[in-house]
Amino acid sequence: MINKFELDMLLENANKARIQGDKRFAADRYRQAGDLLIEAGDYDNAIRILYSSVSLEMELGNPAQAETTLRRALTLVSREDVAYLEPQVIYHLAQALLAQGRKQDAILHLTRIIPLEKQFETDLYTPEARKELEKLGVEINLGKRPTAATVEEIQPDAVIVATGAVPLVPPIAGVKQ
Repeated sequence: MINKFELDMLLENANKARIQGDKRFAADRYRQAGDLLIEAGDYDNAIRILYSSVSLEMELGNPAQAETTLRRALTLVSREDVAYLEPQVIYHLAQALLAQGRKQDAILHLTRIIPLEKQFETDLYTPEARKELEKLGVEINLGKRPTAATVEEIQPDAVIVATGAVPLVPPIAGVKQ
């Protein structure tokens, strides 16, 4: 059971502090309010309140604290009732990682937003993911055979060769049943 009075006071104090420019105090109060909501099992509102804390941490130039809070939110979105928030959490986590100069970590998280079966079908990228990958300078070349010469010429950070696969089914009687 949530202590409604305590939650209301935390949010009221956070909002006042934010208006008065005390971002550090506001971020801490939003985080505490998020903790209360997590304890009460209200994950949807907890994540939304934690976003307020993350936003302030980013404004304060503290992306490491924002990352910590977002990683906590990421564990919450594994729950079925709030799984729809996962792309938002990952997007904000990628921003916090980029602010720390961790481009490769950000890219790895952003690729989680794109459904696995659609990752390499260019028409099916989500517009948000495509925009973020372009902003990060990620160049994706589909339908091209990489050779040693082209890789040396381009000098990419990474080469991912997706060749596809056909499962090997051993010739055992009844294996297909």
